[in-house]
Amino acid sequence: AGAATLALELRFAMQWFPQVERQRLELPWRPVTLATDPLLDPLRRLFPPFAGAGGYGAIDASALVALTVLSITQEVLLGGNGGLLLQACPDPGAQEFIQVEILTQRVIMIASYAATMFR
Repeated sequence: AGAATLALELRFAMQWFPQVERQRLELPWRPVTLATDPLLDPLRRLFPPFAGAGGYGAIDASALVALTVLSITQEVLLGGNGGLLLQACPDPGAQEFIQVEILTQRVIMIASYAATMFR
């Protein structure tokens, strides 16, 4: 899930930089675009981009929706009172790594929401 999360985060951040968004099919952005478009295109039909503050630009929430779904899935599998995967993992070092990864994902999700709200 780490690579998927990173790709979605990059895709979400790309919209903040119009020059990058215009070049999304060129290197180095092409792999991110090709990896995320199959997931984001159907989400855009459900959640079309909406106008930004003052009518300038548009916010494409599809990557944020995908990150939210991914986060909820990770929470079910990894979070809570150990989650499904954490309970199945007997190695304390691996459990600690998983818990740090979950915390990191939560911080990134909160920062993404905050950035969207104050754009």
